[in-house]
Amino acid sequence: GGGVEAAGRLAAGVEAAAAEAGVPVGREHPYVPHLTLARGDGRTGLGPYAEALAGFASSPWAVRELALVRSGPQSRYEVVAAWPLGPGK
Repeated sequence: GGGVEAAGRLAAGVEAAAAEAGVPVGREHPYVPHLTLARGDGRTGLGPYAEALAGFASSPWAVRELALVRSGPQSRYEVVAAWPLGPGK
């Protein structure tokens, strides 16, 4: 959808503005549009987040993969598991 392209353009614009201002971006990988549903701290269950999102509705957008990602120090992310979504998956 158009939202993915718009997110990519926004990310590129932010990086360009940061570079122009002398702020190091230091991105080792290209931007990949994504949606973070919740961030756990390891002590709190995610049940309240799921309940809060129960009535959420948005405009349609295509999802090709669901990934469980672990975040670590210094913005390091590790894909723990991934599941392809869509027809024939």
